[in-house]
Amino acid sequence: MRHRILLALTMVLLAGRMAADDGIENIPVHFAPGESSAELTGQVQGHQTVDYVLGARAGQVMTATFAPDSSGAYFNLVPPGSDPTALHKGMLDGDSFAVTLPYDGDYRLRVYLSRGAADNGESAAYTIQVNIAGAPLDGDHPPPAFGPAEWDARGALPCGTDSAAFGGPSCDFKVLRFPGGATFWVLRPDGSTRIIYFDDEAFSSDSAAAVTATRDDDTWTVQIEGPETYLIPDVAIIGDNPY
Repeated sequence: MRHRILLALTMVLLAGRMAADDGIENIPVHFAPGESSAELTGQVQGHQTVDYVLGARAGQVMTATFAPDSSGAYFNLVPPGSDPTALHKGMLDGDSFAVTLPYDGDYRLRVYLSRGAADNGESAAYTIQVNIAGAPLDGDHPPPAFGPAEWDARGALPCGTDSAAFGGPSCDFKVLRFPGGATFWVLRPDGSTRIIYFDDEAFSSDSAAAVTATRDDDTWTVQIEGPETYLIPDVAIIGDNPY
């Protein structure tokens, strides 16, 4: 298991509350009585994101096929809980999957456009064929409470809305580091998790919204359109002993 370090950050906090609405449209999915599958149809445009929410149990197998009318549209499978690391990433893994589900809870089929297509205001109609089958595992299998079970450091980051004033919330985080980068799981004030990626001196996130970052001395100001703002110091990215 990775060495666990409690990272204490003593910094002023950004003011304002983070918007609870992240712009994602949630659509509950319920199979017809006696059925284990459904066909979902819809359309996304620009930076819109649609989540189809399906309840399932650990040990069951979910299969899904995504058929969009645009090459700029993708879908992910997001597990339940506060860690939205996708079990299937359409951009990397293609338009179909068969996944044995690891947890009990609500899974999300997330439909979105690539950043380029979203920035151009493009749209895509799509169909999803989804099936959940098989017997669940015995007992309860809840998802992890927050972020990964193993991490290199954890602490709190200043976070909030984009504001010139100070004196707002802080956000707990966990970080896993690798040479040249790091992945952050940040617990937002509304209880959801934002994943922020740092690689090759650039930031991105699990959100479809645009990400910008500026550096002042040894601290990055990372802004995700919406707005969300996080202050991330170098020590959180590279640790006390840089690679």
